[in-house]
Amino acid sequence: MFPSVTARRWRRFLTESAQLDLSPAQAPRRPLPGETGWAPETGVVWYWYDFLCPFSYVGHDRPGILRRHGLEVIELPLQLHPEVSPGGVAVSALDDATHESLEQEAREAGLELRWPGRLPFSRPALAAAEWVREHEPFAFPAIQGALFRAHFVFGEDIESIPVIEAHAAESGVSLTRLRAAMRNGSADAAVTRAAMSARSIGVRGTPSWLGPQAP
Repeated sequence: MFPSVTARRWRRFLTESAQLDLSPAQAPRRPLPGETGWAPETGVVWYWYDFLCPFSYVGHDRPGILRRHGLEVIELPLQLHPEVSPGGVAVSALDDATHESLEQEAREAGLELRWPGRLPFSRPALAAAEWVREHEPFAFPAIQGALFRAHFVFGEDIESIPVIEAHAAESGVSLTRLRAAMRNGSADAAVTRAAMSARSIGVRGTPSWLGPQAP
């Protein structure tokens, strides 16, 4: 048996440990382009995308290519069509040359591409993905890829919370935390912040790049 003094120290250790806040420290938020405290950094590329943008979809392997060349790529959400309200609208036809070019790029990237029939309200999906990027970054590539495929391969409604949550769960995201952020508006606020950043430096469309060696 432990000597009594050792036992007392052990009990005190258990009591004090239980009172400690052992959760990870919240890192300071990194300034976005245009925000106070931001400055261009060598080797850092900023990239704005939207899940409904076919150019973002066929090019979403580009961040990985840049990372393999030693660059840091920070991906931010930007609604390409903020005028689209919940429920979406019918897709306006692209010209044949644009269709063919995008289909060729998709083939070269090894991506399936099935043209959606509607232009969705993409903000909920962007909000979920941005929350994951900020708070559970290990799962961001998976959920981002899944939501792109949901729209451009499987024809799923990326405005639907059950659809978003299903892909989040498959990507290893904590649904409890994500749901809380979606309910309290903090996930949506992150999309507003990213949009304000984009506008402040003149970015209006997707995909858009800012930084060295940006394509």
